[in-house]
Amino acid sequence: MGILHHGKLIAEDRPSELIRAAGVEPRLELRLSGDVEAAKRALGEDAPWSGEPDDDGRAEVAVRAPDGWRSAQDVTERLAREGVTVEESRLRDATLEDAFIKLTGSRLEGPFESV
Repeated sequence: MGILHHGKLIAEDRPSELIRAAGVEPRLELRLSGDVEAAKRALGEDAPWSGEPDDDGRAEVAVRAPDGWRSAQDVTERLAREGVTVEESRLRDATLEDAFIKLTGSRLEGPFESV
């Protein structure tokens, strides 16, 4: 498989190797409740937050999970020490789209994006 960006081949390999070479990792997508500012401190600056906390103080964030679900225990413990509860979590494996974004700095776009 190859990754093309602006007509130029920037990477070529098996899909799993492209993902590994791009350095993208699985991530935990979490729904939290509690002190969002404390959660931000506990998770660090590199955790991407999704929007603002809702009226009930719940927020969503994704954090790197290099060890899959084993990473969840560390994250949950760090948040619990700050009084933050993990209400829901799901593990999302790295995808070819993640690799494309990492390698090119661009998002995938297509004709059906607005559908």
